[in-house]
Formats: sequence, C-alpha cells, structure tokens
Amino acid sequence: MVNQKNPDEQVTPMERMLGVSKEQEEEKKKLPADPRFEDLNSGVANLSRRVKVIEGRYANIRKKTQVTDQNLLEWKQTLQREIDSLNQDITDLKRNLNEVAQKIEGMLQEVGKTASKYDIRVLEKYIDFWEPMAFCTAEDVKEIVRKYNEKL
Repeated sequence: MVNQKNPDEQVTPMERMLGVSKEQEEEKKKLPADPRFEDLNSGVANLSRRVKVIEGRYANIRKKTQVTDQNLLEWKQTLQREIDSLNQDITDLKRNLNEVAQKIEGMLQEVGKTASKYDIRVLEKYIDFWEPMAFCTAEDVKEIVRKYNEKL
C-alpha cells in the first residue's frame, strides 16, 4: 500500500529518514510491542542518548578550542609588539654604540698627536740643562748695558 499524504501535512525528519509518516508511527504504537524489537528500540534510544552527549561534549570542546585559538592569536600579537619594540631598542643601542666607538676613535687620534712620556722627559732634561730661570730678561740686559755705558 502506497502512503498518500495530504499536501498540508508536514514531513518530520523521522519520516524523511525512515520513510514513515506520523500516522504509521501512531498505528505501530497501538499494536502490541513485539519483544524482539523492544531490545532493539532500547538500544537505539541508548545510542541516540549517547550520540547527543558526545555531540554536547564536541560542542564544548569546539568552544574551548575557539577560545584557546583567540587567546593564542592575542598572545601572538602581544609578543609580536614586544619583539618589534625590542628590535627597535637593539637598533637604538647599536646606533649609540657606533657613536661611542667613533668618539673613542677621535679621542685616540687626539691622544696620538700628544707627546709621549719619553718626549716629555727629553724636554725636561733640556730645560734643566739650559736653566731658563738663569736667563736675563730684556730689562736686565738694558740695565747691564746702561751700567756698562756709565762706566765708560
């Protein structure tokens, strides 16, 4: 017998899956239950319950995974900003270090132009030998010349 439906009746998901209408299901419920199918029905109901529990757990795990992914993305962005900041600091430090190295080079060149200890000691010996404190000044020479001229 072909099941002819009224077009106004809605098809339930169960009907689509099993090809059974609501009317047919109600008729089966009215019939006395076959003991062979009771175990099968309870097994299917048990499996259906388990699938729903697993689906719920899967949904929870999916939500947790999404939250974890979002947190990882935020953490990655934070780390990237910190890395960029550190790279900028390193660049600044390198620039400062180069400036200090150039200044030290300039100082070393200036120090290279100064007299060495040896040169200072040589000059010191010449000064001690000449005794510049014993030299006469221009005034002293004028006074000596004037006295000499007076004696003559």
